[in-house]
Amino acid sequence: MHHFPFFEICGTPYDVGRGHGTCLRQAIHRQLEECLAVASGQCGLNPDQAFAWAMEQLPRIEALGGAAWTEELQGLADGAEIPLAGAVALQVRPGTGFMPEGCTALAVSGDAGATGRPLGAQNRDLVPAYRGRMAVLMLRPTGRPAVLPSPGSPGRCVRMQGLLDAAAGRITVEDVKRLLADHAGRPEPICRHAMGAAGWETTAALIAEPAARTLHLSYGPPCEGGFATYRFA
Repeated sequence: MHHFPFFEICGTPYDVGRGHGTCLRQAIHRQLEECLAVASGQCGLNPDQAFAWAMEQLPRIEALGGAAWTEELQGLADGAEIPLAGAVALQVRPGTGFMPEGCTALAVSGDAGATGRPLGAQNRDLVPAYRGRMAVLMLRPTGRPAVLPSPGSPGRCVRMQGLLDAAAGRITVEDVKRLLADHAGRPEPICRHAMGAAGWETTAALIAEPAARTLHLSYGPPCEGGFATYRFA
């Protein structure tokens, strides 16, 4: 069974970013190339213009996350051996800031679950090539809580809410796996399959058990059953 690579990174925000950039350098380079190609094809921006547009957004990023976010981005840039503007561009998608609609997220409150503990879950929809660019990162920034980072369409939200309502009070992790693997919704099912390399699929699905400090993550569509489990001390 395939799994996403796992990395644990500790230290200052800069250290966390640098470790991220170093571990995933090749994937980050591929992603930046595609990001710039989209900026050119959709918005007519050459690389210098795309980078300039991205850097104009940096004050907004700092306003949301403070200096620590900028330090982490600088570390990411240094680790991946790309300019800071490139690291920022990967966050904001130069020219539009837009990403096509995808993904389905859910939360199960303690009183709706079989164990009395809350659950969170999400399907991540991307083109199939992203399977080779994704990883599980356990980030332990100094002086801050550890972080385990990876909007749903209206139709899928309605379908998911109906499935959750029908099972309320007895929902388990196995139930959530089945919900994320649902193919019945239209026009797009919760679990998507690509019709070719450029089509979108559910590249990964995750289920979080916060109280148990446990994450279940599928490599590829959740209907294929390839969930790996991560537990964190």
